[in-house]
Amino acid sequence: MLQRNQRKNKKRVILVLIGYARVSTGLQNLDLQMDALTKYSCSKISHNKMSGTKKQRPGLAEALEYAREGGTIVVWTWSQYAGPDSHYE
Repeated sequence: MLQRNQRKNKKRVILVLIGYARVSTGLQNLDLQMDALTKYSCSKISHNKMSGTKKQRPGLAEALEYAREGGTIVVWTWSQYAGPDSHYE
């Protein structure tokens, strides 16, 4: 059993799920990914409509910035996050 002072100093980590969705073009639809991330109880969902080969993806940057200790980035498939030849792999 932790003593009272040890309990006060113990850091609490809260699990936060952050969703990230991406489609390659504006002609594609994010709905299927957004529905899946919502059903997975993501508290925040960021998205991009751009190629996965682009290094600058504002939605991904937003999700990573929002993530903090205890946070988890949730993606529908690995390719939505990294894309081909990505520096995130």
